[in-house]
Amino acid sequence: MLRDQDKKEFAATIIALGKSFGVDVDKELIKLYWMVLQDEFETIEDFKQAASKLLKTWQYSYMPKPAHFIEAAQGSENYELIATKAYGKAKEAAISYGVYHNLEFDDPFIAETILTLFGSWKEFHDHVAYRDSDDTWVKRDFIRIYKAIAKNGQTSGKKLIGYLQEEFTSPIQIFCDYEPPKTKIQQQPAIANNVLKVLPNKRVQNG
Repeated sequence: MLRDQDKKEFAATIIALGKSFGVDVDKELIKLYWMVLQDEFETIEDFKQAASKLLKTWQYSYMPKPAHFIEAAQGSENYELIATKAYGKAKEAAISYGVYHNLEFDDPFIAETILTLFGSWKEFHDHVAYRDSDDTWVKRDFIRIYKAIAKNGQTSGKKLIGYLQEEFTSPIQIFCDYEPPKTKIQQQPAIANNVLKVLPNKRVQNG
């Protein structure tokens, strides 16, 4: 989190960035950017690196919005591509390991997405664990929700508990062949609830 003593350098960076895009930055605009971004960066250097990246890559005539600074800090991941890879990894795990094992992906957004959409590993498994199954709608919804959660950057820490398992013990570790988006420290008990609104389908509770 940026500190009060960072405000002067933060303001100078915003003003300099604004000038490069022909925007006269006033105090109210700086205050708005500070209010949104102060919790998104650990240090002022992190923020300045994101601003520098935007200055080099921004292709539009208007000044970047606060969300663009956050995306720049996250490496401007191709969320669509990562979400597609994440779905493939989750489906392959369902086919390979079945429904009874506890699973732990090194991409935490996979578990968050599965539990947001289906409520349990079993329910997800039963939709996708066949190579010739028509998973068009499941894949589409998985990618959409994964992107929403990954861009938020937070996970609730929920686990994929196997069917009939009472505890999350000795999980199968599943490593992904891509770099997941960065996570933030959880500040609210269940960020997935913020995403549920976009998918009103009935869900099965975990276990």
